[in-house]
Amino acid sequence: MSTDTADVSRVTFLLPLLGAAIAAALATAAATTLSPVSVGAWLFGVLALLLVRSNTELALVGLAASRATLEGAHVLPLANVGGNGLSPGDILSLAFLAGAAWHLIDEARSGTRIWRLPTVLPVLLFLGVAVFSLSYSPVPSLGLRDILKFMAAYCAYLIVVVGRPEPRRLRMLLGALLIGSVMPISYGLYEAFFSKGEVNVFYGWARAQSVFDSPNTYGFYLVTIVAAAWALRQQVTGRARVLTTVMGVAAFSSVLLTLSRNSMAALAILVLSIGWNHRSVLIVAALATVGVIAAAPQVLARGLEFFNSQSDQGNSLLGRLEIWRSGIAFWRGQPLLGRGWGATSTFVTKNAHNDYLRSLIEAGIVGLGCFIAMMSSLLRLGRNAARGRDDGPRALLGLSIGYALVSLASNNFGKGAFQIHFWLLAGVLCVWADAIPARGFAARGVVTDAPDKFAR
Repeated sequence: MSTDTADVSRVTFLLPLLGAAIAAALATAAATTLSPVSVGAWLFGVLALLLVRSNTELALVGLAASRATLEGAHVLPLANVGGNGLSPGDILSLAFLAGAAWHLIDEARSGTRIWRLPTVLPVLLFLGVAVFSLSYSPVPSLGLRDILKFMAAYCAYLIVVVGRPEPRRLRMLLGALLIGSVMPISYGLYEAFFSKGEVNVFYGWARAQSVFDSPNTYGFYLVTIVAAAWALRQQVTGRARVLTTVMGVAAFSSVLLTLSRNSMAALAILVLSIGWNHRSVLIVAALATVGVIAAAPQVLARGLEFFNSQSDQGNSLLGRLEIWRSGIAFWRGQPLLGRGWGATSTFVTKNAHNDYLRSLIEAGIVGLGCFIAMMSSLLRLGRNAARGRDDGPRALLGLSIGYALVSLASNNFGKGAFQIHFWLLAGVLCVWADAIPARGFAARGVVTDAPDKFAR
């Protein structure tokens, strides 16, 4: 079938679906079971699904450029499913998941051996165990929400790795990630230095969180932006290079202003990974850190809290240790298969603050083993991408190590915005390592069994 004929067939197939979606939305509004705003949100989701289905490249660029900004609407749930409010960002993620799954199924049917791509089998095994545990979870809707958020993010990675965009389109995706960070970073800096808007207060210290639901989530997101800025900087010149550098330094400084020690640890790992062969990166990072501490001394004080406070209110590690002890006691009642995904929220007012422990509590020893296998596959992906590189793919090693280590003391699995940016960037850097030779090296087969062109 020719390309023109295929495009006509696709449009002919999609138009009835679009008409049916509009009719369903209007019927729902007429029945007044949902507010007009909610109906509009779901209609937006259907349109996003159709966009993913018809043009995956444009959908990825739009997702990269808008997902972080939509975090600002997390306090305005537009729909309620299973007792869980869905924000515009959640609806966009669900729509993307549906369209991406549809696209990937078509790729598999056409002969692409997706299961042979890096990380796929361990991730599918872990997700399978987590989904099975929903059958006995006390709060399956809550567990399902986190699983779907992760799946949407992972599908972004799969679409990029399967499609293998050419270098120009890889740069476009990196640019979209940076463009999407302009508003959150700008608002976060304004919030930090002028104490405006909603700010988390920690012993009188203003913790920047921008449009995100917590400083920790914002901090983890910013680490991916630092990595994206570093990768793109290697591929642009002139004014674009200057702007990219400014965005990278702004994101770096903003991580410190969140006062999130986990985010700072992930940032340090990333900087050390990149700076191993680039001393200038270490120098710039040191100067930026000194500058931020001079402007906001609470950054240094926050880092020294472990040594100055003996109460769990001032020392979050002590609070985490208490949560972990309670979690272990809760897990012992169902050690093999766990309590069901989402069950952690039923016995503590806070999250587990440890994704490994959460996997153990909610999916048992089996789930923990699968989670460790997934983290191991991610570390192998980062190692393979970074081998022999001193450019963009080097950042994937730092991101992977940071993800695996920081998950020991944080909740990353259910952070939708962070997961989408992390996995989308992982896909870009993975393909980059495979397709773009480093200086003095040949391109390597990090990605296998994928088509040659980016699927439209």
